[in-house]
Amino acid sequence: MWNLSKTEKEKVAANHKMTFAYVLLLLIGVVSVSLIAFFFTQYSIHPVAGSSMEPTIKDGQQVAIKKTQTLQRYATVAFSASSEDGMFIKRIIGVPGDKLIVQNDVLILDFETESAFASTIQVKLQANVAEQLKELHEIPAGYYFVLGDHMAVSKDSRSFGLIKKTQVEGILTAILPSVKGGRQVLIIKGIAIGVILLVFGILASRFLIHYRMEQAKKLTGHPAVFYKKLQILKQLETQKTTLFLMITTLLMGVVVFLLMVSLFQVENQFLQRNEQVTQLEKEVQKIKTQQNEVLSKVTVRSYPEEGIGLADISWEALTKSQEQEALQPKIETELTQKLVPYFGLTQAIISLDVPSQTLSIAMTGATENEENRKKIEDNITAFVAESKEIPKLMQITIEIQMTTEKETETIYEEIFLREKDTDAFSKVEKNEVNEQKGKG
Repeated sequence: MWNLSKTEKEKVAANHKMTFAYVLLLLIGVVSVSLIAFFFTQYSIHPVAGSSMEPTIKDGQQVAIKKTQTLQRYATVAFSASSEDGMFIKRIIGVPGDKLIVQNDVLILDFETESAFASTIQVKLQANVAEQLKELHEIPAGYYFVLGDHMAVSKDSRSFGLIKKTQVEGILTAILPSVKGGRQVLIIKGIAIGVILLVFGILASRFLIHYRMEQAKKLTGHPAVFYKKLQILKQLETQKTTLFLMITTLLMGVVVFLLMVSLFQVENQFLQRNEQVTQLEKEVQKIKTQQNEVLSKVTVRSYPEEGIGLADISWEALTKSQEQEALQPKIETELTQKLVPYFGLTQAIISLDVPSQTLSIAMTGATENEENRKKIEDNITAFVAESKEIPKLMQITIEIQMTTEKETETIYEEIFLREKDTDAFSKVEKNEVNEQKGKG
C-alpha cells in the first residue's frame, strides 16, 4: 500500500512557502522596475564623439548625465546649442554676474572676485560671437560661457556664444568605459538571446511535466491512494508552474530592457557617426576655402612666348581609329597639365571630339585678383594662337568660371573657329553665336 508523504499541516506550510516566494519575486520585480524608472528619469547616457574634452573624456567613451539645473563654475555639463545640431559636453567657465570685455574679437572674462579683473581669462572669439557680446558688460542671469578642455579643437562658446540655462540637460556624474566596434551591442544582444533560450527551456520543461501528469491520470488499475497522491503532486506542480511563469515574465521584462538598451546604443552610434560625418564635411569645406584663398593669391604665370609645345603632341595619331581610344585620354591629360599653370585654376576639364574636330576646355578656379583675370585672358589669346599648329582642329570652345563663397561667376566664354587647318583661329562674336543658336 502507498502512504502519503505529507500531512495536511505540511501542505499548508508548503503553500505558505510558495506564497512567500510569490511575494518576494513580485517585490523584486517592483523594486527593479522602480530603480530602472528612477535612473532614466534622473539620468541620461550619451556617447562622446571627438577629442574636445580630452584628457578628461576621451573619444568613444560614454557619460552619465544627472538631470539638474544646479550649475556651478567648472562643472562639466551636457547641453544643446541653438545654432548647432546634436548634444555638446563642455565645462562651465563663465557664470552669471562675471564681468566681461570684448576688444578686437578677444573676450576678457573676469571671475567674480573682490578686486575687479584680478582673475581673468582671455579667449579669441569668432567675429559673429564678438559682435553679439560686445555690448555686454557681464554675463546675464541664466546664461553661461563654456569651453572644451582641449581648446585647440573644441567648438564651444567661442563659436556659438553663451548658452542658456534651459539648454542644459544636466551635469556629468560618471564616465563609462568605451566599447569600440559595436561589441557592446553584440554583448547585450547575446545576453538577451541567452535569456530567451532560458525562458523557452523553462516553458518546455513545464509543458513536458504537464503532459506526463495528464498521461498519468489516464492510467487505470491502481489503488485509490495512488490517484490521491497524484492529485497532490499535480497541485504542487501547478504551484511550481505558476512560480516559473512569474519568473519567465520577469526574465522577458529583462529581455525587453536589454533590447531597449541595445536600441539606445545603436541610436547613439548612429548619431555619433552623423556627428563625425558632419564634422568631416565642415573640415573638408574649410580646407577647400583655405585652398581657394591660397590659389586666389597666387600670381598667374604668363604664357611662354615659345608656347607650351602643342606641336609636339601626337595629334595625327588621333585620326587613326585603332589608336584613338587609347591615345585620346593621354593627350587630354597632358594638355591639362600643360595649361593649368597659366590659368591658376583648381579644376580643368579638357575634351577632344575627333568627329567634329573640336577642342573643349572648361575650367573652374577661385581668384578675385583683377590682374590675374586679365592675365588669364591674355594667356587664352596666346594659347589659341599656338593652337594653329594643331592639325585638323577646326573649333575651340573655352569656358572659365570663378567661384567665391557666395556664388559662381562665368568670367570667360568664347568660341574660336577657322575654315582650314592651316589658318589662324578667329573669335566668333557674341551676336554670331546667338544667331547660330537661334537657327539650331
